Amino acid sequence: MLFGAEVLGLYEMAWAIVSMGGKIGRLGLHRAVVKYVVEARSRGDVEEEARVLGGAFGLGLVVSFLVLSVILLGTRQLLEGPQGCPEVCAKNKDAKRTMLRPKIIAQLKAIAKAEQAKLKAELDLPKEAQGLWQFL
Repeated sequence: MLFGAEVLGLYEMAWAIVSMGGKIGRLGLHRAVVKYVVEARSRGDVEEEARVLGGAFGLGLVVSFLVLSVILLGTRQLLEGPQGCPEVCAKNKDAKRTMLRPKIIAQLKAIAKAEQAKLKAELDLPKEAQGLWQFL
């Protein structure tokens, strides 16, 4: 793998969140706009068509602003530092976030390595497959 399972998992999680956000963000508005614009055009009502398009545009702006606000408020937690490793944060209260990141990554790698060794022992792989373990 180019980046490994870890990065692939993060990518897939981010893609799922973005995809879900796009579906929620549309709120079915695209279908409603098409329906009402077609109805207005079939009647030849240009004012109704403009009203529908303007309303959809305004509603889209409001929803986009709300989503942006939620995202910006949520990034505060990301910028405050790691919340998942309180023991590391307690030991390094005065350290900057950039100094803590390598320590936390090292801790997570050690945990992953221990879990990987435990899994490798449980699987009892044949001798031919033991060399492939590094690619998993």
